[in-house]
Amino acid sequence: MADFCYGNEKEAKDSKHEIIDIIHEVQDIVRDDFTMQYYFVGSCTRNMITYDADSNIGYDFDVNFEVNDQNEEYTAEEIRTKIFDALQSVAPQYGYQKIENSTSVITIKMVDYLNSRICHSCDFAVVYDCEDGQQQYIRLNKATYQYQWVYRGK
Repeated sequence: MADFCYGNEKEAKDSKHEIIDIIHEVQDIVRDDFTMQYYFVGSCTRNMITYDADSNIGYDFDVNFEVNDQNEEYTAEEIRTKIFDALQSVAPQYGYQKIENSTSVITIKMVDYLNSRICHSCDFAVVYDCEDGQQQYIRLNKATYQYQWVYRGK
């Protein structure tokens, strides 16, 4: 059973500001191809940063990137790849050594290798908020290694 605790508020705030700096640099890198807005989702929007005290995994942030590509000039793969490549070039400068491209998100992790633990992480989803209130996101099908826009479940 998990033992959830509230994270250090100052540490979480500093980490969030660092992630915002990373996002701004990523926006600068992809700007020649497309622009994007971002917003935090999940518990950090309510200032409720928690972690499981019984594990070696720290707190996490969740961020949605909403790409401005109204003319659909870029495929889902091109968008996700450009953002992933930008994160790979920027995040290590801030100490994030581990960058993963998973099914629904790109994750960066701040790892304390000395103590074998993840200090914190951030998941970035590339989304499109539809006019009807639904949301699509770019999903990586790992079996075929194809990217596609899919609707998020309710």
